[in-house]
Amino acid sequence: WCTIQKTFANLLDNPENVITLFSGRVYHPRVNEQEFVITVRSLLSTLNKEIPTRLYQKFCQWEFGGTECGLNITVSPYKETGTAGVGSTSSKLVDPARTEEENWWKYGVLKMTSGANSGYRREILSSSPGEVRLLVAFPNPIAEGDSYEIQTGCKKTFAECSNKYSNDDNFGGFLTVSREVARK
Repeated sequence: WCTIQKTFANLLDNPENVITLFSGRVYHPRVNEQEFVITVRSLLSTLNKEIPTRLYQKFCQWEFGGTECGLNITVSPYKETGTAGVGSTSSKLVDPARTEEENWWKYGVLKMTSGANSGYRREILSSSPGEVRLLVAFPNPIAEGDSYEIQTGCKKTFAECSNKYSNDDNFGGFLTVSREVARK
């Protein structure tokens, strides 16, 4: 422990005539031939933690495809490749080969791998068989024959985790959190 106190020369007769300026725990003392250096941390530094370490909310807090989620989203059917067809625009991809159910790709990411938008990624607003709509348009129109990678996303709800991904054992939300508690 280290305590730094201020004393007054005209009040040295009473040991209670001091003011404690700082008190803390000594960390990493260093000594060499010229100096003695110590690092002192306040006891309040132990409170520098985020509590609770998990959010108590209805939505899943795990990173989609991360360790806690448990899904391998880098393989089919969660990630696919394709080629843009006729009718694509800067905010809509048309590909007749996309036969997945309505909004299968919603909340996911579309990455262009060739053409004028190569390397650009955009979040998916909605999808239907043969068509993917983007939240934000690409800087250039998607041309017929441009290749892409598409990856599904997650709505972070128990229903989506269970029904779409059959992954309810790894759901990271709390279903029993009431609406009133969640608002506070």
